[in-house]
Amino acid sequence: MQSSSQSFQKSPQVKGPSSDLSGQPSSGSEQPMGQSAESSAPTMKKWSCRLFDVDENQKSLDLPPSQLTVGKLLSLDCEGQPVDWGSGSLRLVKSQEQKYDLQLLKVMQQTDTQLRLLVTSWKSGDILFQDLHIRSDASEVSLGEVRFQVASVLKSDATQEQKPFGPWGAISLPLPQYLWLAIAFLAFVLLAVCGFVVRKRTLRRRFLMELEKHAIVGTAYNQFNKVLRSISRQYFTKQSLWNSERALTCLADIERGMRWYLARELMLPVHRGSAKALMKQMNSAYPKIIKLVGKDINLAFVEFAQATTTKKNISIQDATQLIELCRKIADTVRDQKAFHEKGGG
Repeated sequence: MQSSSQSFQKSPQVKGPSSDLSGQPSSGSEQPMGQSAESSAPTMKKWSCRLFDVDENQKSLDLPPSQLTVGKLLSLDCEGQPVDWGSGSLRLVKSQEQKYDLQLLKVMQQTDTQLRLLVTSWKSGDILFQDLHIRSDASEVSLGEVRFQVASVLKSDATQEQKPFGPWGAISLPLPQYLWLAIAFLAFVLLAVCGFVVRKRTLRRRFLMELEKHAIVGTAYNQFNKVLRSISRQYFTKQSLWNSERALTCLADIERGMRWYLARELMLPVHRGSAKALMKQMNSAYPKIIKLVGKDINLAFVEFAQATTTKKNISIQDATQLIELCRKIADTVRDQKAFHEKGGG
């Protein structure tokens, strides 16, 4: 890469019939009467400029540019006679063919006698401006000849065999629609499985916390029998107080005791939810128990549901039989659970 300093000539004198070196009418000349004065065109001021390298903070290094490549930042330092730039912005005057040869990026310093411009070139090769101008809304100044050499950032070797570019960015190639659908389906399945596992673990943790909150002394079977005896003493000793309201309350207490017994004995969260969900969980964990007492469990929960939905009249004898059915279920569940824990299936 090469760069050359810009050399500029001083402003030529503007010659007229009655003008001095500054272009103003001479004090010794007079205009004839009856004739209008000819206005001489103002002389464009010429400045001198040089190109310098800039550092990473875009400050001029006062060193000639080296290793010029496309897009490299340069400092174009110019000075000359005082100029009134006005309040408008500065712009380089270039032809359409040279619009990429030199780009003004920023005015780093601007006075009436000095300019420091941050420039770059977006074109490689020999860059030449025979007479570069800079213009504002108020003035235009000639910067003279500007010439420098810009090397391309692409390496060219005529002796080397030309090969096509490799498969860069293969991931950006368009994929078939069915493949996108398959990816979306797999992502959905993965999210669903993760959600199911997280939900199951959350429910399990809550269930264990509830068991700890309602901890009992002794086994679940003994606690359940204790609850059933307490229900019998509370509701069956005074038959004269038995009515439909007490019957509903009695069956609700029996159902609650039954659910908590199954939950504690089988360590399953069946103390809440529908009877169908209870049967499903028990069948998944202990299919043999459901095979033996599934019908009895279903019958008991049907009675619980009918008592609250159909307002069926429940007698003390019905409630007593329901308690005995629950005891039978508890006996079978306890025995099968112990058999299962011993490895009996």
